[in-house]
Amino acid sequence: CVLLMDGKYLRKQTVKSDIPFLNFELLKPGTYSFYVFNDEDGNGMWSTGNLESELQPEKIIWYTQPIKVKANWTQDLTWTF
Repeated sequence: CVLLMDGKYLRKQTVKSDIPFLNFELLKPGTYSFYVFNDEDGNGMWSTGNLESELQPEKIIWYTQPIKVKANWTQDLTWTF
């Protein structure tokens, strides 16, 4: 999962099938967005694919709503993808 603030990369966290949640702590107040991708080649980052070997880019799934974070708040989101 990649976390962005105002469209700029902030940090990422690995999502594992046996751990059904993520926890981003100590975020500054602001508006955040995030997405996940399936790291099919296991290199730890999104891969664009390769025309010569006919590999498609790794699929990106965006959380569609911007998340507004306030100071000293906890926010829980449910996202099924």
